[in-house]
Order: sequence, then structure tokens, then C-alpha cells
Amino acid sequence: MKLSRIFVHEKEIFSKRIVFAAHNAHYLRKVLRLKSGDELVVCDGCREHLVRLTKSDQREVSGEIVDTSGLSLERRLQITLGFCCVRPDPVSQILRHGTELGVSRFVPLLSRRTARRPQDRKSRWDSIVESASAQSGRTDLPIVEPPTPLDEFVRLKPSAVTGIFLSKSGDSRLIFSVLEQELPVSICLLVGPEGGLDQSEESAALTHGFLPASLGPAILRTETAAIVAVGVAAIWYEQYRGRGADLASE
Repeated sequence: MKLSRIFVHEKEIFSKRIVFAAHNAHYLRKVLRLKSGDELVVCDGCREHLVRLTKSDQREVSGEIVDTSGLSLERRLQITLGFCCVRPDPVSQILRHGTELGVSRFVPLLSRRTARRPQDRKSRWDSIVESASAQSGRTDLPIVEPPTPLDEFVRLKPSAVTGIFLSKSGDSRLIFSVLEQELPVSICLLVGPEGGLDQSEESAALTHGFLPASLGPAILRTETAAIVAVGVAAIWYEQYRGRGADLASE
């Protein structure tokens, strides 16, 4: 039987004992229905611990660490995903599925066509990526930044990172073609709102080194475009690695 797996903060670990924070305790008792004597896997971002629960009641959920192992570093394309803020449910989808696909950093963006700040609290966003990381077997947690102006996002892109923005321009190449030419080990992916970036925003992205790319002729929702673009990039990277190329030396 596969053991349940969750992430914890280092402050929940006391030597060979773990006292779970309120949100984790609620999840273990009410959702997973684990009881004293049950075991689970706990990840702190550096190590995995096999934990046997010793107490599980309304006042406290705690357990003893039975075994500990170090985590092997996952070798994958480093993806920063900047996406224009949309309704709460689509944002949740972007965070959840993007985490499963390997996004390293999420940046909700405020653009000219999406100036309203999202209603969700950042704590909820962090909870979503924690849950998705545990479910998908990731050994790290992606970073979720607070809402950021789009012009600041494109201006602060590191020069060594390949910037790509989704565009409906007729001369934009398919994103797979852009990846094949650039051979990146780290990308900064910019996804606009459903109406797309306006002309001045596309110009700013181009000025700061972003390359236009297309997902084809279909008109996609923001959350669909973000998930598809991340998925294509992740699959491309695995295919490129499969050719035996040493991307780290590029």
C-alpha cells in the first residue's frame, strides 16, 4: 500500500519527533483519516522522513521519525511562469497543474487588461502547490510570488534565462520550434490574458529579450494556454535529455 506523502515546515520537526501544524493536522485527521500507529512520508524539502503517528486527536497530531533519507536533486527544466491574473478557479488550476508539470516559480501578473488584484490569499496559493507537490512526488516546492506588474516582470528577467511570451502574431513560431533553436536550461514563460497582451506589452517583452511563440491557431483560455505551454516545455526537455545531450554544458 502506497503511503500518503505531505510537506512540512522545518519548525514542525523536533529532532526525532514531528508535531504537525494546524493545517497539516487537519488534513491528516479529517481528510486522510490517519490514526495513531499509521505511517506516512513527510518531506521537508531536503529530506524525506518515514513517520509513525503517536498521537492524533483534536489537540495535537504528532509522530516519531522512523527513518530518514536524503533527496536526490531532480534534473528538469527550470520554469518561471508569469501569468496574467484571472478568476480564482483558473488560478488554482494553473498552480496545481503547473506544479505537477514542474514549474519552479509562479508569478501572477497585473497587466493592462487584468489590473484587478486576485481575491485569493497567498496562503491559499501556497497550500495548493504544497498539496500538488506532495501528490505528484516532487521533492521541492515551487515559489509563488505576490502579484507583480507585468512591466516589472519582463524588465527583471535575468539575461541568462530564455524569455518566451505567447503571441497570436502571424509570424510567431510554434513554441516547440523556439525551444529547439534556443536549447534552454531555464525559461521565463509569459502568458497573457484571454485577450492577449496589448501591443505596448508585447513591445516591452521584445525589448527585454523575450521571444514570441505560438501554441497554434486555437484561441485558448489563459489557464489552458499556461498549462499547455508548460507541458510542451517539460516534454521537450525530457526528449532533449533523451538524446544524450548535456544541457548543463550548453
